[in-house]
Amino acid sequence: MLNSAEKRILYGLYNLRSRIGESHVFSAFSLNWLANHDYSEAAAWSVGSKLQEHQIADVSEQENEEIQSGAAAAALEHLAGAKLIRYTFATGAFFHFNVELTYEGAMLARRLRTPWGRVGLWYAEHRDGIAGLVITMAVSAITSLIVAWIERH
Repeated sequence: MLNSAEKRILYGLYNLRSRIGESHVFSAFSLNWLANHDYSEAAAWSVGSKLQEHQIADVSEQENEEIQSGAAAAALEHLAGAKLIRYTFATGAFFHFNVELTYEGAMLARRLRTPWGRVGLWYAEHRDGIAGLVITMAVSAITSLIVAWIERH
């Protein structure tokens, strides 16, 4: 199960470069910008040909780089473990990653494009819990009431 920051990173990667298997280099700062902004803001990630970057206030530049790189690497590692992306550390550039979408990642990101798709993913992740049970019971009750009403008229 992905957390919301990982979903936003996946969605932003798909929005920017939706080709499957095509590798691109991203900095840890730009990936963390995605993790810290909502889906509706993902279109603003690329301003011209430059990607926006997230900076942490009140820490030194070196600490900022270490924190950002660790956070981005953790999110990318989890996405790679779920087989949604493939990534490597970029050679010759610190705090940069070569990232490519897999077919599964592109399909999941497509579902994240719409609110209904996000609701469907939320339900798929929570259908075994109490919230999923309540939703399933409510839908079945409403459906049976509609069918009973149609049969009477």
